[in-house]
Amino acid sequence: LEVQYCVTPNNPCATSYLWILPTGATAVPPTNGPCIKLKFLPADKFASGLICVKAVTPCGNTASTCKNITLITSNPSKPVILGPSTLCPDEPAQYSIIPECGSSYQWSITGPLSITVPDAITNLPYVNVKGPGALGTKLYVTVTNCKGLSTSNISIGLRTGCRVSTNVATTESIFVTEKLTAYPNPTSGKLIVNFYSEFKSEFKLKIIDPLGSVLRNDLITAIEGENTIDLDLSNVAKGMYFLTVEIEGMENQNIRIVID
Repeated sequence: LEVQYCVTPNNPCATSYLWILPTGATAVPPTNGPCIKLKFLPADKFASGLICVKAVTPCGNTASTCKNITLITSNPSKPVILGPSTLCPDEPAQYSIIPECGSSYQWSITGPLSITVPDAITNLPYVNVKGPGALGTKLYVTVTNCKGLSTSNISIGLRTGCRVSTNVATTESIFVTEKLTAYPNPTSGKLIVNFYSEFKSEFKLKIIDPLGSVLRNDLITAIEGENTIDLDLSNVAKGMYFLTVEIEGMENQNIRIVID
C-alpha cells in the first residue's frame, strides 16, 4: 500500500524539497517534489515515526516541518459522545467525540431533533443538533478507520423546568434556554463565554483536554439571567478542548473550543 504526503501550501519559491523519512518507510520516486509516496514495513517493524520536509529555495533551505505517523493496527475505540443528556424545545446543542487518528466520522439521529446543515454533510468529530423537542431522540456516531469501525449512541431527553415567557400579543410560549456560547472560536487565547442562569448561584467553569484532564477549574458566582465571562487561555497549548459550565441543580453545559 502506497500513502501520499504533500506540502500544504506549496512554497512558490521552492526549486525542490528534501524529505526525511521515518525508519521503516521507503519512498517511491520521485522524491524531490512537494508530494511523496511512501511504503511502510509490516507492523512488527514499524509502529510510528516522524516524516519531515524542508524546501530548497534560491535563498537557502527553509526550516523543517514534521508530522508524526502512527500505524493503525486495530479498530477505532468505542467513541464516548459528550454533550447534554436533556434539551429544552428548540435549544441548539453541540455533541462531540475525541478524534481518532486516521478515522472518519458519520453521525445520524432519530426522533424530533435533527442535525443542522452543514454538519449533516460533513465528516467531523462533532455535530450540532436542534429541534422542537427531544423526547425519544437518539444520536448515533460511527468512527471508521482502515481496520474497521466502532459505533456508539446517546439518548437525549426533554428537559424539565425550562423557563417559559409568554408573548402577550400572540399568547405564544417562548422557551428561554441556558445556551452556552463562546467566541471567538477558534481563538488565539482570549475567549468570551456567555450563558444563561435561572438563578444566582456559584458555578464551576472547566477547560478539559481531549484526554479528560482538567486544565482549568474556576469557581465563579453566576447572576440570574445572562452571564458573560472573559477568559485568558493564551498559556494553553494549541488544540481542541471542551469548556464545561457546572451549576448545581441544572444540567451541565458543554461546548467544544479550538485554540489556534
